[in-house]
Amino acid sequence: MRLKPFHNQRGQTIIEVMAAIFVITIGMMGALALTVSNLRNQRIGAGRLVSTQLSREGIESVRAMRDTNWLQEETWDNGLTSPTSHCAVLDASGKSLTFQTCGTVTDAVYQLSRDPATGVYNPTSGDPTRYFRRLTLHPICLNGTTETVATSGTCGSDESIGLEVTSETAWNDVVSVHTATVVEKIYNWR
Repeated sequence: MRLKPFHNQRGQTIIEVMAAIFVITIGMMGALALTVSNLRNQRIGAGRLVSTQLSREGIESVRAMRDTNWLQEETWDNGLTSPTSHCAVLDASGKSLTFQTCGTVTDAVYQLSRDPATGVYNPTSGDPTRYFRRLTLHPICLNGTTETVATSGTCGSDESIGLEVTSETAWNDVVSVHTATVVEKIYNWR
């Protein structure tokens, strides 16, 4: 019986098999990293969408309060200004403001809850969420023809013609805190 020489046998060497496994592993790691990145970006995008809508809601609530004041024949800025603070939280109904000491937007006083029955976000009732909203209202003053925003107080002797409303919403992510800010000037155009 005669044996065939070893060098004529066909097949893969261990080096070739290891190289193939290495290439496949690198490809799988790239796909996994892409998937993880996409999931994180999706979570951030969803948070940004909700946060932006909550910021817009804050601006629209202040505008609705101004309009309600007009309809009830009250001064246009009734309930929209405070002599002690410019930072505020909407109440659960979204129809009045509670002025707070200005701190960071992620202070507990600005945290929003979500009512599980209605899905509505508010500062008082429901399940605590990862969202925080702070409204900052600064008077817009008119001195002759010059319009200025009074960031440190009232208009003094100048005429108050509107409010600069900043609605800042923050949300916690696994890695960091993100914010969405909407700024709008609301005038007493009546």
